[in-house]
Amino acid sequence: RRFKTNIAPAAMDVDAILSIEPITYQWKESVAAHAKDPSVHVATEVGFIAEDVHAAGLWQFVVYQRNEDDSLVLDSNGQPVPDALHYINWGVALQAVARSQAETIKKMQAQILDLQNKVN
Repeated sequence: RRFKTNIAPAAMDVDAILSIEPITYQWKESVAAHAKDPSVHVATEVGFIAEDVHAAGLWQFVVYQRNEDDSLVLDSNGQPVPDALHYINWGVALQAVARSQAETIKKMQAQILDLQNKVN
């Protein structure tokens, strides 16, 4: 709080967060660089696709391409162009998912208890 201002709860779309599919991939540049040497193992990474995260409306997690003047690069539809992801922020997204699921579990537990009381 000492270093922050305009603090407010972050509205997170839990369904959008859960819609993002984790993937494995290899960097095209690394594959191309070692294409002629089959003895080189190109590392397989795990993550998400920035365009998918952008399409889900989760802009908080996307790094967008920028011009030299730091303005956003826009596509032909006037939308910012995804470039990478702020993976460090995904812990915050998972906290939002966990809180939502905990709330659902509490409601379901109350419903179960209510049903058990009605049966007994």
